[in-house]
Amino acid sequence: MALTIWSVFPEMGNIHGDAGNADALARRAGWRGIEAEVLEISLGDDVPSEEPDAIVIGSGFDADASAVLDGLRRLEPSIRAALEAQVPLLAVGLGWELCSASVELGQGTLDGLGIFPGSAVATMRHTGDIAVETTWGRLIGYEYHLRDYRPAAGEIPLGTVLSGVGHAAGSGHEGSVVGSAIGTALRGPVLARNGALADHLVFRIADLRGLALEDPSPTLQRIDELNGAIAARTFRSLGLR
Repeated sequence: MALTIWSVFPEMGNIHGDAGNADALARRAGWRGIEAEVLEISLGDDVPSEEPDAIVIGSGFDADASAVLDGLRRLEPSIRAALEAQVPLLAVGLGWELCSASVELGQGTLDGLGIFPGSAVATMRHTGDIAVETTWGRLIGYEYHLRDYRPAAGEIPLGTVLSGVGHAAGSGHEGSVVGSAIGTALRGPVLARNGALADHLVFRIADLRGLALEDPSPTLQRIDELNGAIAARTFRSLGLR
């Protein structure tokens, strides 16, 4: 049984390599003995007949937000059905914001899908390295955003900012978790840089499908060693131990 990972509009949502989160997820599943393939869904494509085992939405340019939102609305019934079944969804940057209740853009405010009940509101630009403490350990990434996120009831933050600004400026928090959906401003792509978070999604998928995971392959062990060294260097550069 091969897993199907939806990569939603990768041609529109790959500013910082965020569409690569789908590939990172598929690779990690494969390195634990589960075959997985990435199904790239372009903006004008029909709604896939294949049900997703995971959904990844990246970040794009504000100028394309209306077109991307229209495309997301076409996929919305399938996305919501997947979330009802507890299928994991990862939405990054603008992709996350378009899945919120509303997002403020230079050309006005758009009503989003409301998967995340909070709203993205315009603010000054924030850029730079960021470290976040989460349930899955410390995550690192690159933040680049023009909006803050105001959470609503029922949301919990992805984590607490150790260094950087975060997507909810002033709160000390970053990201949002609603059921099996995760929204974040961490770029990089986040799953390639943070194996623990990627493994959380792989474990969730395996559990949903009743699949047994193998021990990490030597390749995966080596990648995690390299990522650990990079993370340690980033923490030191941010003044974190």
